Amino acid sequence: SNSGATGTAVFAYDAKTEILSWRITHNVQNPLTADLHGPAEPGANAAVLIPFPTATSPITGSQKVSDKLALNLMNDLTYVAIHTADLPLGAI
Repeated sequence: SNSGATGTAVFAYDAKTEILSWRITHNVQNPLTADLHGPAEPGANAAVLIPFPTATSPITGSQKVSDKLALNLMNDLTYVAIHTADLPLGAI
């Protein structure tokens, strides 16, 4: 989008426990929802994989995920979207 917003997402995956942890920071004004999407090549859209419980920065959490989701994440086939009322497809 042309929102001018920026953000950083850091993910860590523990293959033994299959737990994915994240910390996402952003400067989106009035965020409504945030989620992890995939799988998708860069620039393409994809379905929601993990809806985050909050969109307020910082977004932190963890959950057990499938090996397939973890592989998609490691192969850069996922992205984080932060949605607003004015930009429902994502400010980021």
